[in-house]
Amino acid sequence: MAKISVIIPVYNVKDYLEKCVESVVNQDFSDYEIILIDDGSSDGSENLCDRLGEKYPEIKVIHQENKGQGGARNTGIENASGEYLLFVDSDDCIKEDALSFLYKTATENGSDIVSFGMDFVGEDGKVSSTLKPSENGTRNLTEKEKIHYLITDTYAADKLYRRSLFTENGIKFPERVWYEDFCVVMKAALFAKTLTLT
Repeated sequence: MAKISVIIPVYNVKDYLEKCVESVVNQDFSDYEIILIDDGSSDGSENLCDRLGEKYPEIKVIHQENKGQGGARNTGIENASGEYLLFVDSDDCIKEDALSFLYKTATENGSDIVSFGMDFVGEDGKVSSTLKPSENGTRNLTEKEKIHYLITDTYAADKLYRRSLFTENGIKFPERVWYEDFCVVMKAALFAKTLTLT
């Protein structure tokens, strides 16, 4: 069993996928798995998934008919073995110390969810905006603060989740809808006993 399962839905993203995957395999943390879910790609991404799976032993590749990003994430959850889950979009990259930092933060705080900052980067490589949950360092949310948090941050990809939040509470992403993150983040946060902002 891995400590962290990194779930990456893939749909027609061949120009971005390899860079995304390499940002994960170049981590300074080794106890993880990557689950690539090819969600019915037709641009060559499906073949790239297989090549990456052959190149990196920590990658598990799953091919399925198109179910949308939510459906792909659900398949990732069903096939994950990690204590924690991290959802990474296939056109995103993570910093080289992301997994070690998030796992250390989660275990030191007994966190069910760790929320972290992220930069929005344009095609030109420039940061257009930054989302950061807290300016006060790592801290756990009170129940009252959790309600405010639910309203202000509904992204799934800027959080590390304890896998049991999903498996024990039947939380699933809706399929083939926009903003599939919204209801899932709210449900997970409500079930979380400890939610940590960094």
